[in-house]
Amino acid sequence: MIGKVAATLALYGVVIFGGLYLGSPVMVSTYLLGGVRAGGEGLEWQLDAAALRANLKPQLTRLNRGADLDFYVSPAGIAEILGSPGTLPIEHGAPAIPEGSLRRKLAYQGLNRFTVSTARAVEPNDPTIAVLERRNAFSWRLVDIRLPRTA
Repeated sequence: MIGKVAATLALYGVVIFGGLYLGSPVMVSTYLLGGVRAGGEGLEWQLDAAALRANLKPQLTRLNRGADLDFYVSPAGIAEILGSPGTLPIEHGAPAIPEGSLRRKLAYQGLNRFTVSTARAVEPNDPTIAVLERRNAFSWRLVDIRLPRTA
């Protein structure tokens, strides 16, 4: 009898752990997008600044925005990039695109890599893509942002 209870509890534990392990990127992406809506507040713990700097630098240089690299690697800059997909704001603090006009897509790119794509409804095939990498069982960090081709 005790063996059946222990086996049942172990099975429940494995199912709960697996659900949390596989569902954690959805929770993290919710926090990420909430931080975007809050203008970057609370994003600093989700960012891998060194990886973001290395990955954004060539993209910003291509767009002649390399001088703005320090801003776009900050939580406020990340909020502007993800809050206004399809374009980089001309001026810092430019208003984001209204929420109803955005399309979001979440996708695993492997067990330890997850993407959050954000695109305007009028250009759904040219999204801004945020790439998150797993750091441990339930912790993720934003390591890359792939700007759209039309940015």
